[in-house]
Amino acid sequence: MGQLQNPALQANSELPENRLLRQSIRYRGRKTLRVKSELRRLKILEATLRIAARDGLRGIKHRAVAREAKVPLAATTYYFRDIHELISDSFMLFAEKARDNLDGFYDTINLVLDTTPAETLRRNGPQRKELAARLSVISTAYLHEQFTKRRQQMLAEQVFLMEALRDDRLAGLARSYREAWTAACGRY
Repeated sequence: MGQLQNPALQANSELPENRLLRQSIRYRGRKTLRVKSELRRLKILEATLRIAARDGLRGIKHRAVAREAKVPLAATTYYFRDIHELISDSFMLFAEKARDNLDGFYDTINLVLDTTPAETLRRNGPQRKELAARLSVISTAYLHEQFTKRRQQMLAEQVFLMEALRDDRLAGLARSYREAWTAACGRY
């Protein structure tokens, strides 16, 4: 969503785990050709995410989603054959947004590391403690934002990861999502 990079350049610079996650995001609902239709479809998926965070998966019903999205009930069944397809596609949207959010965090970390002199990066290098403190502040701020300003997304993440334990269709995406996250953490 909203990636401005050339896909060929992006494919060469991203981690294999990120590429696997990006490739595993496959929407199953009805494909749209018009911008207005895609906006309505996204509105439905975002409403589904809000319901998942607020009420859990049991709260996701076509009627509840239509009410939350402020669209006709027929729109939810037009874009999504059944409730499983709606849940699956909303998890795809969640994973895509979460990946973009995490990429922003890693871009910040990489910017700091890329602009740090090589001698500082060495063990016992000058100003190494200052670099560690700076990276800690950035990481703490990111986590604080996740738990305070992105509470709804954190709740939706837990709901979808729990559902992935029961639904084989979501399990592969959940596994790719976690592998990309932990592999990127392990780089630092």
